[in-house]
Amino acid sequence: MIIDVDLPKPFQPTTREIVGFFGNCGLVGEEENAILLTLAATNKIPCGVESLSGSGKTVLLDIAMLLLPEDEIYKLGLTSNTATMYDYKAVNNAGIIYIEELQKAINSNNPIMVEILKNITEGKSITRKVYDAVSRKNVDFKIKGDLGVLYSLALENKTKKDDELDRRVINFMTDISQKQNRKVVKYIGKSRFCKSRLKIQEEEMSKKLCGHIKSVLALSSKTVENPFAEFIAKQVPVPFVKVRSHINHYYNLIDACTKFYFKDRTSKDEAYFSSMQDIYTVHALYGKTFNRKVHNLPQLGEDIMKIFDGDIKGWKKDKEKAQQTLFQDEEGEDKIYHSTTKIHTFLKDKGILLKHNTVQQQCEDLVEAGFLGKDIIGRKFLYHKTDEVEEFENKFDFTECLKAGYDNMKKHFPDIADEWYQKQLNEDGRLKLFHPIENETYSMEVIE
Repeated sequence: MIIDVDLPKPFQPTTREIVGFFGNCGLVGEEENAILLTLAATNKIPCGVESLSGSGKTVLLDIAMLLLPEDEIYKLGLTSNTATMYDYKAVNNAGIIYIEELQKAINSNNPIMVEILKNITEGKSITRKVYDAVSRKNVDFKIKGDLGVLYSLALENKTKKDDELDRRVINFMTDISQKQNRKVVKYIGKSRFCKSRLKIQEEEMSKKLCGHIKSVLALSSKTVENPFAEFIAKQVPVPFVKVRSHINHYYNLIDACTKFYFKDRTSKDEAYFSSMQDIYTVHALYGKTFNRKVHNLPQLGEDIMKIFDGDIKGWKKDKEKAQQTLFQDEEGEDKIYHSTTKIHTFLKDKGILLKHNTVQQQCEDLVEAGFLGKDIIGRKFLYHKTDEVEEFENKFDFTECLKAGYDNMKKHFPDIADEWYQKQLNEDGRLKLFHPIENETYSMEVIE
C-alpha cells in the first residue's frame, strides 16, 4: 500500500530575501549589488566593489561575509612578498580570499601578491619555491586556482588594477547619487534613537539563508548548461576586444543564479540547466553594468555624457572670447564643448561631489574609450562628445531567447527538453518572469 505524504517543500530563498537580509543588517539601498555580490561570492567568481571613499563598499562586503561560512574566508591585509605563500594551507582550506583594500595587496612592493591574484582570477594555481626554516631546504608551496576573490577599491587611490587583472574580475559600483546620500543620512538619523524600531534580521531566516548558501558552495563540482548562451552571444555589443573576457562574467553570473536556484532547476547527471528566470534576473541586475564595462565607460561615464546631450550650452570654438553658445563645426554638426570645471559643477548639482582631479580623470577615460574628444580652445582643455554607447539592456528580446533555448534543448537534450520547459511554467500554464527586486512580473508568450 502506497501512502502519499505531503512533505514540506525544501527551502529555496528568493533574491528578495537576499535583499531583505542585507537591509536588515544595515545596508541602505544597493539592492542590485547585494544580489550580484551574493551570487558571485557563493560561486567563487572573482569580484569586487569599486567606488568613492565612504560610499558603502565595506558595509556591502562585510554583510556579504555574514552569509558565507567563516571557515570559507581568508582575510588578506598588507603582507610581505612571501607571507601569503607561507600561509598557503590556510588559503587553500578557506576557498575565498577577502581583500578589504585591494591597493594594499597590489602595491609595487609586493609583486608576488599581484602574480597570485592574476593566476587565481584566471583559475590557475601558482607554485613558488620557498625556503622552509624547519627542513632547511626549498620546498614547493602551492595555492590552488579554484579560489574566489572578493575585494574593495576606492577610485581615489593612486594604485589601480592593471588591464590584465581588471578584465578577469567583475567590479560592482556603489550608488553615489544624491538620492542615495539622502537615504543613508536618513537611516543614520534613525539609528541614533530607538534602534529597536529598525528591522532586525530574524535568526531563523538567517540560519536558513546561510544554510542554503553553504549548500550552493558545495556544488563547485557541478556544471551548468546554458541553452540560451548562443542567443545571448548574438545580442551583446562588441566594441572592444575586452568583450571576449567580460562575456564570461555575464555567463558566470547566469551559472551562479542557476546554482542558487538549484532546487528548482532541471538537472541531469552532474549538470543543472539554466532557465529563463536566470537570464531575466542577471540581465535586469547586470545588463547595464556589463554594457558600460565592455564600452570602457568609467563609473561616472554615463552621467558625464548626459551633460553633452542636454540643454546646457557649452563653449563655442572661436578665436574671439569664448561665449556659452553652440559651435557649428565645418561639417554642419553641432558640437557642445564643456570644461572640466563645468562638468564638475554639473555633477555637484546632481549631488555627486568629487575632487576636480577625479572628474578630469573620468573625462580622460572617456577620451581614451573614444566617447569624448578633447580640444584646446584658448587656454582651456574642453571636451566634446564623439560617439554613442550601443544599446543592450533595453533591446534584449526575451521571447526569442526562450525559443532559441527551447530549440537547443530539443536538439541536444530531447529526453528532458519538455520537462525543462514545463518546469518553468506556473500552475496556470503561463511563463512569468519575476523581477529580482521590484514587485513586477514579465509575462511571456507560451511556446506551442
